[in-house]
Amino acid sequence: MGPWYQLVRNLTSVYGNWPTPVGNDYSIRRRVLLGDMMKQSVFVLGLVLALVACSGESKDPAANDAGAMDVPDDVVDPVDTGAADVSPSDVIPEVSDTSEEDAATGDSTQSDSGSDGSEADSGLEPETVATDVEEPTDVEEPTDVEEPEDTGASQEGEPACPMMTVQAPLEHLNLDPFYTKFVDGGGIPIVTSSDVPDQTLEVAYYVLANMLNGRVCERQAMIASGVRIGIIGVDQVMSMMPEYSDMYEAFPGVDWDTRGKGFGATLVRPLTTNSEENLLRYEGDPWTGENILIHELAHTYFEFGVRGVAGGAEYQARLDQAYADAMASGLWANTYAATNSAEYWAEGVQSWFNNNLESFPADGIHNHVNTRAELEAYDPVLAQLISELFSAEPWTPYCDPTYDSWGWVDPTPSNTGSTQCDFRYSYRDPLDCSYEGSVSSNGADEAATYVFVNRTYDEAYKIYWLDYEGNRVFYHSLAPRTQANLSTFSTHPWLVADETDESCVGIYFPETDTTHAIME
Repeated sequence: MGPWYQLVRNLTSVYGNWPTPVGNDYSIRRRVLLGDMMKQSVFVLGLVLALVACSGESKDPAANDAGAMDVPDDVVDPVDTGAADVSPSDVIPEVSDTSEEDAATGDSTQSDSGSDGSEADSGLEPETVATDVEEPTDVEEPTDVEEPEDTGASQEGEPACPMMTVQAPLEHLNLDPFYTKFVDGGGIPIVTSSDVPDQTLEVAYYVLANMLNGRVCERQAMIASGVRIGIIGVDQVMSMMPEYSDMYEAFPGVDWDTRGKGFGATLVRPLTTNSEENLLRYEGDPWTGENILIHELAHTYFEFGVRGVAGGAEYQARLDQAYADAMASGLWANTYAATNSAEYWAEGVQSWFNNNLESFPADGIHNHVNTRAELEAYDPVLAQLISELFSAEPWTPYCDPTYDSWGWVDPTPSNTGSTQCDFRYSYRDPLDCSYEGSVSSNGADEAATYVFVNRTYDEAYKIYWLDYEGNRVFYHSLAPRTQANLSTFSTHPWLVADETDESCVGIYFPETDTTHAIME
């Protein structure tokens, strides 16, 4: 057989394998008709060329090798994920607890951390076009090729946010009517007002779940303390949040509504906040580039989670020493992390989760450290401490609120109280006031601390010790949004009464080294 025969074979193979679309649509049938006409034309052209080739073969050997004709695969256009560029952020303040027993203060924190900017893989497969063309009998299918596994969307970039059931706050939470939306964050309430999109609650849930991944006892301690997460709307200001409504009176001289929207929880104001614009990454957000909730939750997690379980005092001592050593060695110079040990911790946590901004040179807020790898190289002592208190499992600082991405696996335990934990702090419910007159102090062997916390907006109380005969002995007044730390003994009861009429509110016995009585 000569080269002309091979040419005819190639051309007729193309004719036989040409994909023919099927369907009832007129445009499809028209394309089929045009395709048939083209195939016939190619076939006729092949015969003509074959006849020409019969008249004589080329002398050039290369010209006699027509080769096989490749048919290109279908091409799918890339998907535009619409990921926004990030820009440097401004300073954000917060309220944080600096005393040993969580005394409310007005200090501020700042968060400047950026998302990694990665785009979600669309995970789309090329569309398969059905055909009614029979396979040519002279083509042998390979037998050693495996079909590729369909893995769905690629797990790159940001996962889809969890689709949560948003409902009215549960009655037992005793929250202000301002809050109309609620999501259960594994025992930790996430709340906001009716003006704020549901997606903010879902992003907050995602961050909380990842930060507390595997930290069951710390989560239980946070639940017991009554801390919660609140989202401030884009058209709202900080003082609209019920827990912060008295900040101008409690801490005068500060324009709180312009300082920021990210705050850590304290005993008297148990709300950790972030803003709608930061969680949903609105254009113009002054803190673009970092998820402020990571910074604020780092504070709340340490204050109420780490310090609330056995070993918490040791971790506090290690953190304080690490901070002192870092300052003495010149680390974190001219950065926000140098403010105090609490900010040293929170800024370090942001970098641990690859969610901080960077500056060359340090600009008073940041330096060159903004990733886990850089933190481990720059301040290995802080990195080691953080590694002991958080999961090392990587996660992106944000999830996709459009749900157009791969599915995230929620690490939140279904039963948050199933693990037995050794708590350093306890939160006691009171005995009924009917016990007054039948309970009294007995002995003075085991020292304890009782922390009385008034979370109410406008109610004041009086604190009485019940002596060895069960009589009231006045010790302390408790104004709204204040706390009192009283040294006592584990066998000594205390009575809280309304300041106006001195009617009993509850009777409390210490339970652990540090017991809390919460009025709210």
